[in-house]
Formats: sequence, structure tokens, C-alpha cells
Amino acid sequence: MALPLSVSTTGLYSCIRYSTPPNALAFCGPNWNNIQHYRSAGVVDASLKNHLTKYQTLFSYLSFIATENEIVDQFDSRVVQAYWIGNSLLHKMDINHFYYHLKDTLNLKKRLTRSELEQLFGKLPQGALPNHSFHVLNVPWRTGYLPIEHTLETMDECRISWGRVNKVTSIKLEVLSPRLVYDGVVLSLSKPRGYDVSLRVNDLVLEEDVKIGDWVSFHWGMYCDKLTRSEVKYLNYYTNLAINLANEDICSRQHFS
Repeated sequence: MALPLSVSTTGLYSCIRYSTPPNALAFCGPNWNNIQHYRSAGVVDASLKNHLTKYQTLFSYLSFIATENEIVDQFDSRVVQAYWIGNSLLHKMDINHFYYHLKDTLNLKKRLTRSELEQLFGKLPQGALPNHSFHVLNVPWRTGYLPIEHTLETMDECRISWGRVNKVTSIKLEVLSPRLVYDGVVLSLSKPRGYDVSLRVNDLVLEEDVKIGDWVSFHWGMYCDKLTRSEVKYLNYYTNLAINLANEDICSRQHFS
């Protein structure tokens, strides 16, 4: 039985939008057919929450943000926005709690070398915040089923990107979007450039109601959601914050040298 829309169910549906791309590519999460069913039917019910808990890194971060803000539901829409896009909830946390979240809850003490851990933990007092951008750009190994070191390309695809729609077809959007670039010294975001965003994955239509001029978000080249101007500002701010922290140790990543 579908639940009525609420702060919780809105958060659940938003979460599934952002989680669909890596799941469709078999990078993380539960069986794709289960997620595809919910996206196709547009249903938000109690069992969807159970499926989303199987995204281990995602759910760990949502739980951490919710706990630090004394919010009971990990899928509260404010918590979901904080993780994927960014908002003020990120700033209401104890740095020591964040340290143990990274080390023990995410078990990074077993996934990273001692040097990598020291570099990561050194960023906590510099302003590190518990959201998707920080994790993608500052944890050198990709999350999910593939124990692969991040490259410039995968970091750019894995972060939540944004852009303004310039052209719409039945299968894709052409957007103007800042892309992650490396000049041999530091990472930064480029001036907006053309980028194709898919509106379909397999037989699933991700969106039908997008028009020229809309601001949208995307993940692994697939459409996620429409954005308000405030959300665009949030994404820009928190992405650049994560980039600045990543530049503290970028010279140690061999594929950037």
C-alpha cells in the first residue's frame, strides 16, 4: 500500500531518484529490478525504505546526519537533501562523532591505508562535512561493489552535478554544466559546458516533464531531479568546499600526477 506524501515519503522518493543511476550500473545497492519497479510505478511504500537501507554508505550517512540533528527518520526530506545536495543540517554535528562514523561505521580503517586515513582525518578540523560531495572527492576509493581507486572521470561522474537545460529530446537533455577539471596542480570546476544527460535507463523513463531553462541534477550521466535556485547554490557551495579539501592531498593520488 502506497504511503501518502509527507516529509518522510518525499525524502524516500528523492533518495531513490539520486540512488537510481549507480544502482542501474550495478555499482551499489539492492537488485536493480526492485528499484526499477518503484521508479516505474512511482510508488513510495514501506518496503521501499527497506530497499534503500541496502545502500550501505548512503544509509550510514543518512543515519549519521539524522542522529546528529535529533531527527528520528533517516529518510526525512531535510536529511536526504543534506546528504545529496547539502543544507544547514551538515553543520550541526560533533567532529569526534564524524571521525568515528568514518573510521568505524563506514569501516574505512580497513579500506584505506594508514597514510590515506591520516590525510582524510586531517580534513575534519578544516571543515569536512558529512555529505556525498565530501565522500566522493575525498575518499580515494569508490564506494560500492567495485574496490577501484577513483579517477578524475569517475569523481566527476559520481558527484551530484547540476546544469541548466539547453535542449530536450525524448531520450536525453543537453545541459550547460560545470565539469570537474585538473590543471596539473589543483581540481576545480570549469565554466559551464555542454553535457548530455540521459532521460532513460534500460526501459525506464526517468522524467518526462523537463523544459528548456530548467535547472536539473544528474548522477553518472543520468537525470535525477529538477532543482530550485537555492538547491543549485547549495550544490555549488558544498561541491566547491569538497574540492578545496580534496586539493589538500591531490598530489598524492598517482593518477593525477
